[in-house]
Amino acid sequence: MNSQIYLKNQLLRWNEAISSRPEDPRAYIQRGTVNFLLAIIAPSIQDFDRAEELNSSITPYLWQRGLSYYYAERYAEGAKQF
Repeated sequence: MNSQIYLKNQLLRWNEAISSRPEDPRAYIQRGTVNFLLAIIAPSIQDFDRAEELNSSITPYLWQRGLSYYYAERYAEGAKQF
């Protein structure tokens, strides 16, 4: 299967998960990761931010958000994340 098709299917899956479980930080992390892999950077950061809002104890583990910050040229925020 084409990786783009796979990722778009995963994005649909995580959109559905968030619709049914909007308070699940894991779903936002997963969707943020898929958005990042699809080079949809701003929404990936929003997903990681939402996951953090739902569970602040995960902040040190959001390394994916650090990568998204880098690609968004938000270097200071990325450095802080790491």
